[in-house]
Amino acid sequence: MKDLQTLDVRDTKIEILPKSLWDITTLRHVYVPPGPRIKGPPPTANIPNLEILKTVGVPESWLENVPNLSINLRKLALSYVGHLEFETISNPLSRMVDLLSLTIMGPIVHAELGDTRAFPNLHTLKSIKFVGKWKFWKLSIDNVGFPPNLVKLILSKSHLREDPMPCLGRLHALKLLRLEDGAYVGDKMVCPTNGFPQLEFLQLSKLENLKFWGVDPTAMLQLSKLRVLQCHKFKNLPDLEHADINVVDLVSILDISKEKGTSASLLQALNKLD
Repeated sequence: MKDLQTLDVRDTKIEILPKSLWDITTLRHVYVPPGPRIKGPPPTANIPNLEILKTVGVPESWLENVPNLSINLRKLALSYVGHLEFETISNPLSRMVDLLSLTIMGPIVHAELGDTRAFPNLHTLKSIKFVGKWKFWKLSIDNVGFPPNLVKLILSKSHLREDPMPCLGRLHALKLLRLEDGAYVGDKMVCPTNGFPQLEFLQLSKLENLKFWGVDPTAMLQLSKLRVLQCHKFKNLPDLEHADINVVDLVSILDISKEKGTSASLLQALNKLD
């Protein structure tokens, strides 16, 4: 397999990859099942052409040596054991100047949402997904800090205690935002003036404490698809007459799995939103 370029074992029960795999210099794409089960390449691996690495399990110290793998990484997804210190992320990421997509699964500590130190020089980064509790994080309204061209942002299990909308609303290129599974544990969110100017898709799911959601009339003018799912304390739908949302999309605000009389055709229509 000395000329292997792509390895995809996502739909298998493989738990160990041979160490010799990481000596194949032609390797470009590696896909493994999400989670920490399959370990990533050792820090000393020489994979100069690696472009995609998803989703390998790594110890916290592994990130400190990511730059030795490849500066050509375009998509990186990691699942790790332990608590990831904020500073551990910033240095290796600063050298991945071609990175388009970043997924990190695991708790992150001691940082500030939107701090510019997190993503230095990553002007090409368009997609970020964080899955895991953020400890000792706070929001930075005055300093967004995320990459300026970010188009897609997914936060899951973050347990943010402060309303994230004033900060995230300043991501002017953002088109898709998903806050899910306890990403925010407060009971009130407000989208700010002129916030989310390019946002087209918004999903709020499993935010168990959310009761109120307000939207300034100048915010989310491009919103066309909205989902609010399993937010059982949610009491109000904000005035979205200024947004271009059709009826089918609005129906998805219901927890349709528990609504009596929901037709199969309606379920199929909602599934097409994915």
